[in-house]
Amino acid sequence: MNAEIYILRDMNASGRITTSIDGLAVLLKNSGLGVAYKTEMDENKDEIINSLSQSLNPDEDIDLVLIPDGYDTDARSTVVFKTLFALSAYEDTAEKLQLKALTGDFKGEFKRVNEINLSNQKHAFSFVIDGVRVVLLPVMSMVEMKEVIPEILKVVGAHSAVRNTQANIPSNRVRVDFDNMTPQDRGAEPIEALAKEVDTDKEEPKDKSKDKKKKKKKLTFKERFIPMKGDSGKEKLRKIILDLAILIFVVAAALLIKYMVIDPLLNNQKYDDLRNLVKNDGEIATEITTDANGNTLVKKKKSRINWDELKGINSEVVGWITINDTRIDYPVLRHKGDNDDSQYYLKRDIYKNYSDYGSIFVDYRSSKGTDSKNVILHGHHMNDGSMFQNLMGYGLYSADMDFYRKHPTIEFDTPNGDETYKIISVFKTNTLDQHGEFFNYLVGDFNSEAEFMNYVYLVRERSLIDTGVTCNEDDQLLTLSTCSYEYSEFRTVVVARKTRSGESSKVDTSKSKANSDALWPDVYYGYDKSAKPQVSTFKIASKKKKIDWYDGKGNLKGRERMFTLKEHDTVEATEPAKEKVENHTMPASTEPQATDPPKFKDESILFNYNTLVLDVGQSDTLEIYWTPEYTTNKSIKWISSNANVATIAAGGKVTAIAPGECTITAESSNKHKTTCKIIVNDILATSLTISSVSHTSTVLNEQFKLTATYEPKNASHKVEWYSSNTNVATVSSTGLVTVRNYGSCTIYAKIDSLEVSCAVTVKNPNS
Repeated sequence: MNAEIYILRDMNASGRITTSIDGLAVLLKNSGLGVAYKTEMDENKDEIINSLSQSLNPDEDIDLVLIPDGYDTDARSTVVFKTLFALSAYEDTAEKLQLKALTGDFKGEFKRVNEINLSNQKHAFSFVIDGVRVVLLPVMSMVEMKEVIPEILKVVGAHSAVRNTQANIPSNRVRVDFDNMTPQDRGAEPIEALAKEVDTDKEEPKDKSKDKKKKKKKLTFKERFIPMKGDSGKEKLRKIILDLAILIFVVAAALLIKYMVIDPLLNNQKYDDLRNLVKNDGEIATEITTDANGNTLVKKKKSRINWDELKGINSEVVGWITINDTRIDYPVLRHKGDNDDSQYYLKRDIYKNYSDYGSIFVDYRSSKGTDSKNVILHGHHMNDGSMFQNLMGYGLYSADMDFYRKHPTIEFDTPNGDETYKIISVFKTNTLDQHGEFFNYLVGDFNSEAEFMNYVYLVRERSLIDTGVTCNEDDQLLTLSTCSYEYSEFRTVVVARKTRSGESSKVDTSKSKANSDALWPDVYYGYDKSAKPQVSTFKIASKKKKIDWYDGKGNLKGRERMFTLKEHDTVEATEPAKEKVENHTMPASTEPQATDPPKFKDESILFNYNTLVLDVGQSDTLEIYWTPEYTTNKSIKWISSNANVATIAAGGKVTAIAPGECTITAESSNKHKTTCKIIVNDILATSLTISSVSHTSTVLNEQFKLTATYEPKNASHKVEWYSSNTNVATVSSTGLVTVRNYGSCTIYAKIDSLEVSCAVTVKNPNS
């Protein structure tokens, strides 16, 4: 049997492989194997597959591939394991198709991974790919290697003749030279001996006079760096390598200077020139238009921007954004062809030239442009402080109240007028699945008032700052978003609402305070989720009087939603695995297996919702995200804490039965759990009538009955009765009116936001 050894460069930093690889080759040869090659590669999928395509070539006659030092503690998290696992799958995978394209005509025989328990309490993993056995070994010393290699060869059945010659060797494959190995390489001593440093600096004593002559001779630049006639091959190679190293250093330094110094200067100068060209001097003036009779018709502000000049540069300019006394002072662009896969100004400046700085641009989900209910703007976080980097001034892990109090507003000017927006929220959110549920803040338009106000509620619950600025369903929002790095691929988001007509643009920042209970993504709380604040909905929080910033009309129409992961389409992520109630089983194989395939247990499960709000009779589906994704047994036990409120069916279908709250729990076969809070909204009355709208009486203590009728009949609340003047007449909880004294009053019946009345008049018959 002939073997090949793969050397992963990423695992080579400690020097372990380079000092023991030849000893391993001798150890394999002494065990009856012919070691044909040692092949170096980076630990990435493409290089692994390319190397395997060479090893699978029948002309190479390779039977066994060994990958020593392939992992440290967790094999399944490494690139090499994931690649080999995909290559040995029964079904077609992208990796298998890539390998097939490289190898051409091959048998296509694949087997699942087998785990080999070693005597040193470690584990190796064996894969069979097109008849070639590939064994992934953990990090081990040579002493351990000597103990476990015979065990591994016994399992894989290594009993074949030795082959000594090969042809057409690629540059990354080196034929093992047994003749030039040291005694240590041949396995005479353990790895500890190999690690000892050899003192190669000691030389035989030289004639001192010769040394002095050598010291006096000075080499010229040409002699030091330029390969010359008469130089030995080794000296020429040294000079070439040195020259290349110097060239690489100079190029890298030039690129660094360009990136860190030149590009920022050019970008800043470009926008300084633009500001000087299009921004109007002086304060904003007020203009009044009157008719022939002297009546005021229009009162408008003179724009701070010369829009004709600006649109002459780029017709796709739709606004100009400024946060005073910061570097945020840029034009805003909108490209109508943008979509999830392409944002035109992400890497283009206002002149449509390529730029790493990009531009400030409107998100395509703000479908009405600057007239959208929520105008979403994106800008890069640049290290030189330009574009939207200054948004980080509002806080990283906690609020910077000094910065906020200096910058509580945003100026957003458009051709329709200059406007001031008051900040209502500064929050952090994630884009990666492993950091928890994704909050979909990228919503430009809303289906109802209730949906909009629930969005406002959710962004304020996440805010690092309680600004004290009021908000209602008639407001327009401006959302600024940029990358941030509290955790990998995070976003910092600033939300502001437009100053209302007749309202002062000033903000009383004395009412603002840091929010110590802001809602963060799950990664912020680590394993202890008990510190995570519970968030409900705008309607529920209002009912419980937990909202002091709302100043709207109330009685909002429409359905609320939570804007969570299931609804977003902006993060490139793996499609969630679909949960099945039945046990997961492998498809039948036509190839016999030496052992059963390993079973991978789940390490955690997570719902796609933390909270789900439904109306009575509505249904929605809870999906489960598995870690790892290749968990073998994906059976689930479903539990509802109160089936009278909501039921759960196989597949995760939740159905709302009656108003109230309950918890849905999913439990895996490995006893891991995830929960979702279900909120079923109250059934509100939609109509209310009263049996009589007026009543006249002349008899004290007379009683008469009023009846209030409402729809639907199963509304959650009951009719409440009260009198405007109990000295004249009182009313019971059932609508029974009792006349008490002469005069007039009104009897009211109320349910939810509906109210009807009956006018009662009591006349004195003697007057």
